[in-house]
Amino acid sequence: MPRKGSSLGSYSRGWRGHAASAIEERLAGVPVYALSNSSDEFVLVSGVRTGKSLGLFCLKKEDAETLLEQMKLMDPGMRQGSKVVAVALNKVFQLKLDGVAFRLMPDSTQVKNALRVSNLAT
Repeated sequence: MPRKGSSLGSYSRGWRGHAASAIEERLAGVPVYALSNSSDEFVLVSGVRTGKSLGLFCLKKEDAETLLEQMKLMDPGMRQGSKVVAVALNKVFQLKLDGVAFRLMPDSTQVKNALRVSNLAT
């Protein structure tokens, strides 16, 4: 179920080690796409069985837009003000350092191609 998450503007640096800085610098120019609500908070999904919250980030904007439409069907309350937002991948890394669980969702075309190759191999 969708719920409110971390504010898009509230990133703390968390762990400030050299390795973290190098990773953040490399990821700064890589966009990923997330869902946000009308308060500019990430939309987190919660597992029905586990109750754990998870932030979903798509590698393609089109996939995030499809995800948003699916979420709106599941939760009509999401309709007003919900949108797809671009986020630099280094910000996602910072969220991980702050203890927010997330998943990067692969490009749907890549998944289809992988399944096709897998089927050819069997």
